[in-house]
Amino acid sequence: MKFDERVKPGTTNVWTLQAHIARYNFVLPYCSKRNVLDIASGTGYGSWLMSFEAVSVMGVDISQEAIKHARENFSRDNITYKVMDIEKET
Repeated sequence: MKFDERVKPGTTNVWTLQAHIARYNFVLPYCSKRNVLDIASGTGYGSWLMSFEAVSVMGVDISQEAIKHARENFSRDNITYKVMDIEKET
């Protein structure tokens, strides 16, 4: 998947963005007081949303560009972002 196919707030179709936000809002209650792993975290806004409920969040994505965007735009003390191909991890 290319970076330009990802949800990027400010440039993404509003309907697509609303659908993604709805999914994260659904999971927020499950994040409360937990350590969360957000696989395919993309540009980081979902990790950022979950970080307000979670103890910690690790956002993992294969795209270096997406993780760079996440670190620059959606950082908090309890979020860590990591570039990783989850299919190659054992």
